[in-house]
Amino acid sequence: MQIRRDTIGLTVNGSLMRLYVAQPQPEGRWAGLLFYLDIFSLVIRSRAWRIA
Repeated sequence: MQIRRDTIGLTVNGSLMRLYVAQPQPEGRWAGLLFYLDIFSLVIRSRAWRIA
């Protein structure tokens, strides 16, 4: 299965919050997980990719 990976920005209270999105490529309904990214986001990214 191919995984689509994107980094997007979301403005919260006037500040930019960066979001990393990993999702299965086929269309459909999938369960979702939300990770809070801190300064060590590289470890979280690899885990999000594996779960997706």
